Amino acid sequence: MRLCTMRIEVHGIFAPMRKGLLLGVWLFIFLLPLQMAVHAQDTNAVAKPDTSIHTAASSLPDSVQPATIIPVVKKADTSLPFFNKLNGFLPVTGPFFYRTEEPFTPRSKDYAFYILGGMLLLLGIIRMTFSKYFADLIRLFTQTTIQQKSLREQLLQNRLASLLMNLFFCMSAGTFLFQMGAYKHWLPKDGIWWQQLLICIALIAGVYLVKYIGTAISGWLFGYKELAETYNFMVFLVNKVVGILLLPATIALALGVPNLQAICLVASLFGLGFLFLYRYVLAIPLLRQHVRIIPIHFFLYLCAFEIMPVLIVYKVMLSMI
Repeated sequence: MRLCTMRIEVHGIFAPMRKGLLLGVWLFIFLLPLQMAVHAQDTNAVAKPDTSIHTAASSLPDSVQPATIIPVVKKADTSLPFFNKLNGFLPVTGPFFYRTEEPFTPRSKDYAFYILGGMLLLLGIIRMTFSKYFADLIRLFTQTTIQQKSLREQLLQNRLASLLMNLFFCMSAGTFLFQMGAYKHWLPKDGIWWQQLLICIALIAGVYLVKYIGTAISGWLFGYKELAETYNFMVFLVNKVVGILLLPATIALALGVPNLQAICLVASLFGLGFLFLYRYVLAIPLLRQHVRIIPIHFFLYLCAFEIMPVLIVYKVMLSMI
Protein backbone atom coordinates (compact mmCIF):
# COMPACT_ATOMS: atom_id res chain seq x y z
CA MET A 1 0.00 0.00 0.00
CA ARG A 2 2.76 2.35 0.86
CA LEU A 3 4.66 1.47 -2.30
CA CYS A 4 1.64 2.22 -4.47
CA THR A 5 1.24 5.55 -2.76
CA MET A 6 4.88 6.46 -3.62
CA ARG A 7 4.40 5.49 -7.31
CA ILE A 8 1.30 7.64 -7.54
CA GLU A 9 3.21 10.58 -6.05
CA VAL A 10 6.17 10.16 -8.42
CA HIS A 11 3.85 9.79 -11.37
CA GLY A 12 2.03 12.95 -10.33
CA ILE A 13 5.32 14.91 -10.14
CA PHE A 14 6.75 13.82 -13.54
CA ALA A 15 3.47 14.06 -15.48
CA PRO A 16 3.82 17.81 -16.34
CA MET A 17 7.47 17.33 -17.33
CA ARG A 18 6.54 14.52 -19.66
CA LYS A 19 3.89 16.62 -21.37
CA GLY A 20 6.35 19.52 -21.86
CA LEU A 21 8.95 17.20 -23.35
CA LEU A 22 6.47 15.72 -25.81
CA LEU A 23 5.31 19.19 -26.84
CA GLY A 24 8.91 20.31 -27.51
CA VAL A 25 9.61 17.23 -29.66
CA TRP A 26 6.50 17.84 -31.77
CA LEU A 27 7.38 21.52 -32.27
CA PHE A 28 10.95 20.61 -33.38
CA ILE A 29 9.58 18.07 -35.86
CA PHE A 30 7.19 20.60 -37.45
CA LEU A 31 9.47 23.71 -37.37
CA LEU A 32 12.70 22.08 -38.76
CA PRO A 33 11.39 21.63 -42.35
CA LEU A 34 10.05 25.17 -42.32
CA GLN A 35 13.44 26.57 -41.26
CA MET A 36 15.26 24.55 -43.94
CA ALA A 37 12.90 25.83 -46.64
CA VAL A 38 13.48 29.48 -45.64
CA HIS A 39 17.26 29.00 -45.65
CA ALA A 40 17.21 27.38 -49.10
CA GLN A 41 15.12 30.26 -50.51
CA ASP A 42 17.62 32.87 -49.20
CA THR A 43 20.55 30.95 -50.72
CA ASN A 44 18.88 30.80 -54.12
CA ALA A 45 18.14 34.53 -54.00
CA VAL A 46 21.81 35.38 -53.45
CA ALA A 47 23.36 32.89 -55.86
CA LYS A 48 20.88 33.23 -58.72
CA PRO A 49 21.89 36.00 -61.18
CA ASP A 50 19.50 38.68 -62.25
CA THR A 51 18.07 37.59 -65.60
CA SER A 52 15.51 40.34 -65.86
CA ILE A 53 17.60 42.21 -68.42
CA HIS A 54 18.01 39.10 -70.60
CA THR A 55 14.33 38.27 -70.22
CA ALA A 56 13.30 41.75 -71.23
CA ALA A 57 15.70 41.63 -74.14
CA SER A 58 14.45 38.25 -75.30
CA SER A 59 10.90 39.50 -75.25
CA LEU A 60 11.70 42.09 -77.92
CA PRO A 61 11.27 41.29 -81.62
CA ASP A 62 14.22 39.95 -83.58
CA SER A 63 14.50 43.17 -85.59
CA VAL A 64 15.18 45.22 -82.51
CA GLN A 65 17.26 42.72 -80.59
CA PRO A 66 20.40 44.51 -79.17
CA ALA A 67 23.70 42.96 -80.21
CA THR A 68 25.54 43.49 -76.91
CA ILE A 69 24.62 45.32 -73.75
CA ILE A 70 27.71 47.35 -72.63
CA PRO A 71 27.65 48.85 -69.15
CA VAL A 72 28.32 52.58 -68.98
CA VAL A 73 31.60 53.44 -67.14
CA LYS A 74 32.34 57.08 -66.22
CA LYS A 75 35.92 58.04 -67.16
CA ALA A 76 38.07 60.68 -65.43
CA ASP A 77 38.62 63.95 -67.27
CA THR A 78 42.34 64.22 -68.07
CA SER A 79 42.15 67.08 -70.52
CA LEU A 80 44.46 70.10 -70.22
CA PRO A 81 41.66 72.68 -69.67
CA PHE A 82 40.29 70.62 -66.76
CA PHE A 83 43.81 70.36 -65.28
CA ASN A 84 44.30 74.12 -65.62
CA LYS A 85 40.95 74.69 -63.96
CA LEU A 86 41.96 72.60 -60.94
CA ASN A 87 45.42 74.25 -60.71
CA GLY A 88 44.75 77.95 -61.15
CA PHE A 89 48.11 79.03 -59.70
CA LEU A 90 50.25 77.22 -62.30
CA PRO A 91 51.78 79.44 -65.05
CA VAL A 92 50.21 77.43 -67.86
CA THR A 93 50.19 80.41 -70.21
CA GLY A 94 53.91 81.14 -69.78
CA PRO A 95 56.70 80.18 -72.17
CA PHE A 96 57.95 76.61 -72.39
CA PHE A 97 61.49 75.72 -71.36
CA TYR A 98 63.12 72.59 -72.74
CA ARG A 99 65.98 71.17 -70.70
CA THR A 100 68.07 68.12 -71.31
CA GLU A 101 69.23 66.07 -68.33
CA GLU A 102 72.97 65.52 -68.20
CA PRO A 103 74.95 63.45 -65.70
CA PHE A 104 76.71 65.59 -63.11
CA THR A 105 80.35 64.79 -62.50
CA PRO A 106 81.94 66.98 -59.81
CA ARG A 107 85.38 68.34 -60.54
CA SER A 108 88.12 66.53 -58.71
CA LYS A 109 90.11 68.54 -56.16
CA ASP A 110 93.00 66.13 -55.69
CA TYR A 111 95.32 68.39 -57.67
CA ALA A 112 94.55 71.31 -55.31
CA PHE A 113 95.49 69.20 -52.30
CA TYR A 114 98.88 68.22 -53.72
CA ILE A 115 99.69 71.73 -54.99
CA LEU A 116 98.83 73.35 -51.67
CA GLY A 117 100.74 70.64 -49.84
CA GLY A 118 103.79 71.36 -52.02
CA MET A 119 103.52 75.09 -51.31
CA LEU A 120 103.35 74.44 -47.57
CA LEU A 121 106.40 72.19 -47.91
CA LEU A 122 108.31 74.92 -49.77
CA LEU A 123 107.41 77.51 -47.13
CA GLY A 124 108.48 75.13 -44.36
CA ILE A 125 111.83 74.47 -46.07
CA ILE A 126 112.50 78.22 -46.41
CA ARG A 127 111.47 78.76 -42.79
CA MET A 128 113.75 76.01 -41.45
CA THR A 129 116.71 76.64 -43.78
CA PHE A 130 116.73 80.46 -43.62
CA SER A 131 115.31 81.00 -40.16
CA LYS A 132 117.22 84.25 -39.56
CA TYR A 133 116.12 85.69 -42.91
CA PHE A 134 112.52 84.75 -42.17
CA ALA A 135 112.63 86.38 -38.72
CA ASP A 136 114.27 89.57 -40.10
CA LEU A 137 111.64 89.72 -42.83
CA ILE A 138 108.76 89.73 -40.35
CA ARG A 139 110.59 92.15 -38.06
CA LEU A 140 111.33 94.60 -40.86
CA PHE A 141 107.74 94.50 -42.03
CA THR A 142 106.50 95.63 -38.61
CA GLN A 143 109.54 97.77 -37.61
CA THR A 144 109.88 101.56 -37.41
CA THR A 145 112.12 103.54 -39.75
CA ILE A 146 115.00 103.76 -37.24
CA GLN A 147 116.43 100.27 -37.84
CA GLN A 148 115.14 99.63 -41.34
CA LYS A 149 118.40 100.38 -43.12
CA SER A 150 120.47 97.85 -41.17
CA LEU A 151 117.84 95.12 -41.50
CA ARG A 152 117.45 95.88 -45.18
CA GLU A 153 121.16 95.39 -45.77
CA GLN A 154 121.04 92.07 -43.93
CA LEU A 155 118.16 90.86 -46.08
CA LEU A 156 119.82 91.99 -49.31
CA GLN A 157 122.88 89.86 -48.55
CA ASN A 158 120.88 86.61 -48.64
CA ARG A 159 119.88 86.54 -52.32
CA LEU A 160 118.90 82.86 -52.45
CA ALA A 161 116.31 83.22 -49.69
CA SER A 162 114.98 86.39 -51.33
CA LEU A 163 114.66 84.60 -54.68
CA LEU A 164 112.84 81.65 -53.09
CA MET A 165 110.42 83.97 -51.27
CA ASN A 166 109.72 85.87 -54.50
CA LEU A 167 109.07 82.55 -56.23
CA PHE A 168 106.78 81.52 -53.39
CA PHE A 169 104.88 84.82 -53.74
CA CYS A 170 104.29 84.22 -57.47
CA MET A 171 103.06 80.69 -56.76
CA SER A 172 100.81 81.74 -53.88
CA ALA A 173 99.32 84.76 -55.64
CA GLY A 174 98.88 82.83 -58.91
CA THR A 175 97.16 79.94 -57.13
CA PHE A 176 94.92 82.36 -55.27
CA LEU A 177 94.02 84.05 -58.57
CA PHE A 178 93.28 80.64 -60.12
CA GLN A 179 91.04 79.57 -57.22
CA MET A 180 89.24 82.91 -57.21
CA GLY A 181 88.63 82.58 -60.96
CA ALA A 182 87.25 79.07 -60.47
CA TYR A 183 85.03 80.24 -57.60
CA LYS A 184 83.71 83.21 -59.61
CA HIS A 185 83.28 81.02 -62.74
CA TRP A 186 85.70 83.16 -64.76
CA LEU A 187 87.53 80.06 -65.98
CA PRO A 188 85.96 77.50 -68.33
CA LYS A 189 85.11 74.22 -66.62
CA ASP A 190 86.24 72.13 -69.57
CA GLY A 191 89.74 73.65 -69.63
CA ILE A 192 92.96 71.97 -68.56
CA TRP A 193 93.52 73.03 -64.97
CA TRP A 194 97.34 72.95 -64.92
CA GLN A 195 97.52 75.19 -67.99
CA GLN A 196 95.16 77.69 -66.37
CA LEU A 197 97.19 77.60 -63.15
CA LEU A 198 100.49 78.17 -64.99
CA ILE A 199 98.97 81.10 -66.89
CA CYS A 200 97.83 82.72 -63.63
CA ILE A 201 101.28 82.28 -62.06
CA ALA A 202 102.94 83.62 -65.23
CA LEU A 203 100.64 86.67 -65.19
CA ILE A 204 101.62 87.55 -61.63
CA ALA A 205 105.31 86.99 -62.33
CA GLY A 206 105.14 89.00 -65.59
CA VAL A 207 103.38 91.98 -63.99
CA TYR A 208 105.90 92.34 -61.16
CA LEU A 209 108.86 91.64 -63.43
CA VAL A 210 107.77 94.48 -65.72
CA LYS A 211 107.17 96.67 -62.66
CA TYR A 212 110.63 95.95 -61.29
CA ILE A 213 112.37 96.60 -64.62
CA GLY A 214 110.36 99.79 -65.24
CA THR A 215 111.16 101.21 -61.80
CA ALA A 216 114.84 100.36 -62.15
CA ILE A 217 115.06 101.99 -65.60
CA SER A 218 113.23 105.09 -64.36
CA GLY A 219 115.62 105.44 -61.41
CA TRP A 220 118.63 105.07 -63.71
CA LEU A 221 117.31 107.64 -66.20
CA PHE A 222 116.44 110.29 -63.60
CA GLY A 223 119.45 109.77 -61.36
CA TYR A 224 117.62 108.10 -58.45
CA LYS A 225 119.03 104.61 -58.78
CA GLU A 226 119.41 104.00 -55.05
CA LEU A 227 115.93 105.36 -54.36
CA ALA A 228 114.45 103.07 -57.05
CA GLU A 229 116.21 100.05 -55.56
CA THR A 230 114.87 100.92 -52.11
CA TYR A 231 111.36 101.30 -53.47
CA ASN A 232 111.57 97.95 -55.28
CA PHE A 233 112.83 96.37 -52.07
CA MET A 234 109.79 97.65 -50.15
CA VAL A 235 107.42 96.49 -52.86
CA PHE A 236 108.81 92.96 -52.85
CA LEU A 237 109.03 92.97 -49.06
CA VAL A 238 105.27 93.49 -48.86
CA ASN A 239 104.80 90.92 -51.63
CA LYS A 240 106.62 88.27 -49.61
CA VAL A 241 104.30 88.86 -46.65
CA VAL A 242 101.30 88.83 -48.99
CA GLY A 243 102.39 85.43 -50.34
CA ILE A 244 102.43 84.01 -46.81
CA LEU A 245 99.06 85.52 -45.83
CA LEU A 246 97.32 84.42 -49.05
CA LEU A 247 98.10 80.75 -48.48
CA PRO A 248 95.31 80.14 -45.86
CA ALA A 249 92.81 81.99 -48.07
CA THR A 250 93.83 79.84 -51.05
CA ILE A 251 93.34 76.66 -49.01
CA ALA A 252 89.87 77.83 -47.96
CA LEU A 253 88.90 78.67 -51.55
CA ALA A 254 90.15 75.31 -52.83
CA LEU A 255 88.92 72.91 -50.13
CA GLY A 256 86.42 74.85 -48.01
CA VAL A 257 82.62 74.82 -47.95
CA PRO A 258 80.75 77.56 -49.91
CA ASN A 259 80.00 79.71 -46.84
CA LEU A 260 83.64 79.62 -45.74
CA GLN A 261 84.80 80.38 -49.29
CA ALA A 262 82.70 83.55 -49.49
CA ILE A 263 83.92 84.82 -46.10
CA CYS A 264 87.59 84.09 -46.84
CA LEU A 265 87.38 85.73 -50.28
CA VAL A 266 85.98 88.97 -48.87
CA ALA A 267 88.46 88.97 -45.96
CA SER A 268 91.43 88.29 -48.26
CA LEU A 269 90.45 91.09 -50.66
CA PHE A 270 90.18 93.56 -47.78
CA GLY A 271 93.53 92.34 -46.48
CA LEU A 272 95.13 92.87 -49.90
CA GLY A 273 93.76 96.40 -50.03
CA PHE A 274 95.15 97.14 -46.58
CA LEU A 275 98.61 95.79 -47.49
CA PHE A 276 98.51 97.76 -50.73
CA LEU A 277 97.98 100.98 -48.77
CA TYR A 278 100.53 99.95 -46.15
CA ARG A 279 103.15 99.65 -48.87
CA TYR A 280 102.74 103.32 -49.72
CA VAL A 281 102.71 104.26 -46.05
CA LEU A 282 106.23 102.78 -45.87
CA ALA A 283 107.40 104.25 -49.19
CA ILE A 284 106.09 107.84 -49.09
CA PRO A 285 108.24 109.04 -46.10
CA LEU A 286 111.33 107.63 -47.83
CA LEU A 287 110.47 109.29 -51.15
CA ARG A 288 109.84 112.67 -49.54
CA GLN A 289 113.42 112.75 -48.26
CA HIS A 290 114.75 112.81 -51.83
CA VAL A 291 112.05 114.15 -54.16
CA ARG A 292 109.01 116.37 -53.96
CA ILE A 293 105.80 114.39 -54.35
CA ILE A 294 103.06 116.11 -56.36
CA PRO A 295 99.57 114.59 -55.89
CA ILE A 296 98.74 114.57 -59.61
CA HIS A 297 102.03 112.83 -60.43
CA PHE A 298 101.42 110.27 -57.71
CA PHE A 299 97.92 109.62 -59.06
CA LEU A 300 99.30 109.09 -62.57
CA TYR A 301 101.85 106.67 -61.15
CA LEU A 302 99.08 104.68 -59.41
CA CYS A 303 97.07 104.45 -62.62
CA ALA A 304 100.05 103.44 -64.77
CA PHE A 305 101.94 101.03 -62.48
CA GLU A 306 99.30 99.71 -60.06
CA ILE A 307 95.76 99.87 -61.43
CA MET A 308 96.53 99.18 -65.09
CA PRO A 309 98.38 95.88 -64.44
CA VAL A 310 95.43 94.62 -62.40
CA LEU A 311 93.04 95.51 -65.23
CA ILE A 312 95.34 93.78 -67.74
CA VAL A 313 95.34 90.59 -65.66
CA TYR A 314 91.54 90.72 -65.36
CA LYS A 315 91.16 91.25 -69.12
CA VAL A 316 93.49 88.38 -69.96
CA MET A 317 91.61 86.03 -67.63
CA LEU A 318 88.27 86.87 -69.22
CA SER A 319 89.37 86.77 -72.86
CA MET A 320 92.20 84.23 -73.18
CA ILE A 321 91.88 81.69 -70.37
